[in-house]
Amino acid sequence: MDEAAFIGRRAEQQRLQRFLDQALTGAGGVTFVIGEAGSGKTALVQSFVARTQVTNETLRVAVGECNAQGRFGDPYLPFREVLSTLTGARQAGDVHAGNNRLNTIFARSVQLLVEVGPDLVGAFVPGASLVARVGRTVIKSTGWLDELNRLGQRQEHSGAIEQSRIFEQYANVIEAIAKEQPLLIVLDDLQWADEASVGLLFHLSRRLASSPVLILGTYRPDEIAMARDGERHPLEKVLAEIKRYAGDVTIDLSQTGEAERQAFVNELLDVEPNRLDADFRQQLYTHTGGHPLFTVELLRTLQERGQLVRDADDRWVSGQLDWSTLPARVEGVIEERIGRLVQGERELLDIASVEGTSFTAEVVAKIAGRPLRPLVRELSQGLEKQHRLVSERGELVAGRSRLSAYGFTHALFQKYLYSELGQAERRLLHGEVGGVLEELCGPDTLELSPQLAWHLDLGGEPQRAAPYYLQAGERAVQQGAPREARRLLERALTLADAADAETRWKITLAQETALRLLGDTDARQVNLNLMVRLAESSGDKAWLAEAYGIRTQVLIDGGVQRDGLPLFDQAIAAAADAGNAALEAQSLARKAVALLHLGDGAAHGAMQRVLEMLEHVAPSPVRARILIFTQVFYNDSGDTVQAAHQGLLAVQEARLAGERAQEMMAASNLGMTYSMLGLYAQARDTLEESLRLAAAAGYRRGRGYGLQNLALVLLNLGEFQDAERSARDSLAELDGTGDSYGLSGSLMYLGLILERTGRLTEAHDYHLQAHRLVEQLESPGFLAEADAALARCDLALGRLEDAGRRAAGVWRYLQESQGAAIEALTLVYLSCADVFAAQGDHQAERLALEAGHHELMGRAENISDPQWRETFLNSVSEHRELRRRWQALQVGNGINPAGPDSTDINITFDA
Repeated sequence: MDEAAFIGRRAEQQRLQRFLDQALTGAGGVTFVIGEAGSGKTALVQSFVARTQVTNETLRVAVGECNAQGRFGDPYLPFREVLSTLTGARQAGDVHAGNNRLNTIFARSVQLLVEVGPDLVGAFVPGASLVARVGRTVIKSTGWLDELNRLGQRQEHSGAIEQSRIFEQYANVIEAIAKEQPLLIVLDDLQWADEASVGLLFHLSRRLASSPVLILGTYRPDEIAMARDGERHPLEKVLAEIKRYAGDVTIDLSQTGEAERQAFVNELLDVEPNRLDADFRQQLYTHTGGHPLFTVELLRTLQERGQLVRDADDRWVSGQLDWSTLPARVEGVIEERIGRLVQGERELLDIASVEGTSFTAEVVAKIAGRPLRPLVRELSQGLEKQHRLVSERGELVAGRSRLSAYGFTHALFQKYLYSELGQAERRLLHGEVGGVLEELCGPDTLELSPQLAWHLDLGGEPQRAAPYYLQAGERAVQQGAPREARRLLERALTLADAADAETRWKITLAQETALRLLGDTDARQVNLNLMVRLAESSGDKAWLAEAYGIRTQVLIDGGVQRDGLPLFDQAIAAAADAGNAALEAQSLARKAVALLHLGDGAAHGAMQRVLEMLEHVAPSPVRARILIFTQVFYNDSGDTVQAAHQGLLAVQEARLAGERAQEMMAASNLGMTYSMLGLYAQARDTLEESLRLAAAAGYRRGRGYGLQNLALVLLNLGEFQDAERSARDSLAELDGTGDSYGLSGSLMYLGLILERTGRLTEAHDYHLQAHRLVEQLESPGFLAEADAALARCDLALGRLEDAGRRAAGVWRYLQESQGAAIEALTLVYLSCADVFAAQGDHQAERLALEAGHHELMGRAENISDPQWRETFLNSVSEHRELRRRWQALQVGNGINPAGPDSTDINITFDA
């Protein structure tokens, strides 16, 4: 950009420096330079960056640019560019040749990426690019080459990544890099940012508050104020939140006073020797209002007209001027500038404007039918150095091709050229741009799939565009951007040929994942219905197995009703018919869990069959998921030894498959199993490890479950304040996930903690909230637990009638089901016994204690390890209390309770 364009702005430069100085102390933050098009935002930022890099050699700068096309389906575009810059993947292959220091810095960044942001490999930065650009030898020397290759291969076949994981891992990487070198991250043209990028920006603004990182963004406020697709611009809410907690962090260039604008005009004129008098200066200011781009371009127009010339002393002087004949707006100056181009130059820029604000010489040359080398010379010499309309921007990789990248020096130039094209010419050129990009990419179209889809769509080639919208949507799912994925996939489905069943099937498959992540149950059901229709009409056995299997997961997620059970059988049969043992076992495992929650006695037989089938399922992410289902089943059914065994297998399988999120869930469930056994120290260690895995994976839902389980462990260890904090943190993590099971569990655990600390009214409120959620689920065992909790609180609060009513319902369920699908079974039996005792019904109290003791000892008998068995009976407070009450009952009846299943110890209930 012309140096004259960033004349002045001293106050703004000083304020930016204060923001940076604060960040360098470790108090990271975000700031914005805002103003209308042409007000000098980018020029100010570029000037500031150039100056800070001279004065602070340790500062690393990375720039990410949004573009008008990016908001239509290129998630995280500016942040992908930032990460590519920091890891060296954005540079050409020979840029770092011989620069060992720079290569070492990039290699270290790659190492940090692999350590704390593994899911970003592939989703944000292609693993192959990292190896190719930074250098195999350099990366190999860090010991991370094999892991990088493994992550790259895994990402090619991986499924969806939760957006929270992407956010957390990206923050982890930036935080880790900043610990070694402070960072300045520039995000240009945020008015064009996609929704996922806006969300990540907000997350980073909070997460990096204690890191030496300054995020500097630019945007046009007039475009933020405009609705996008009929909805509020996503950046608007984020800006309001940032202002609420960080104060005024904007530098508004439109607020420049008249004296400053006048001073800008004078400084701009005085950059070079001149004899321009006060009248000329005042007329220029009056005409342009001191608008930076308008002023610069109008001076250039005067030079080109010969109305501003150099005299014999090489000083600028003005000739005869009629100011009324000059353009009155910046658009008029641009029109006149473009009008002076020769036909060949205008043709090149017309084609370039269709490709976008950034374009490639190879595409322009191919469409114009011009040899590449002379065309590059014309771009670099005539259009860049002489006309100053474009600038070179390095190289761009498209598939296996390396392209010469250029960009318009200002977006208004591109906007004018594009607007001047007729509708038919635009359509033809978009189609040609898409075709040339397709040819240049070859088979490797993933990175440019959003651009290919957009150009071919606007080029009137819907059936060619649909597969690229699908590819872009699948990538958006992988990147944890489900909203963007949904829009891309909806467009793909609209454009796809109705007879192209395979493309439509792939679209619905990807859309299922996007809608599941978004929690849009209604849209998910509509999409599922289409998926099932496609599978059934095709007769493809693999499709049927997949569609019916997904339908069972939808049933599990929404809370299984008994009339939905035949659909599980349909999925199991379809998977068997397709010869897919893994899907068959997975659907049967889901059915077993559903049967357990419904209190159906067939549940255990179904799960036993799953265990037999698992012997024939090869190691894979699907096998890891099946093992997690078995682990949950045995935890919920009270078979703690089998649950522990399946948990250890699930952790091992998930780790082998490289599935960190699954490993985290398996470890969290295993920690819960240890807690049920009374192995609290072991449970705590396992759960803390699961939380470390959740942080590394950025897995919010998994973190919620881990904190939930840890809260119960801390309660049993007597660490009440930490237990309450953990339970409340769990609620915060699970809120908004749509996971009613998880959220109700956290509410019940928090209620239990408040019970134990004597805050009964508050405890009752949380138990009531949990009960309302559980009522929406067809899970009688879970509902019995919620009723038992409310009965305990009602009893303690003196509401005996309410307590009796709830306890009677719980007791009926216990008699009918022997406590199926109740996690804290002993506590539920004790709750009934306490209420019956308060009512004076000692016969019912005795029956509850005897039934509870029978169930407890039956479970203890299944624990083959003597030490685990003793811990199970004596370390869990409600187990000790029930056995103490049962023994007292036997003594009262003249019976000696001592026997092989008794332990002579002093038993107290941890109230």
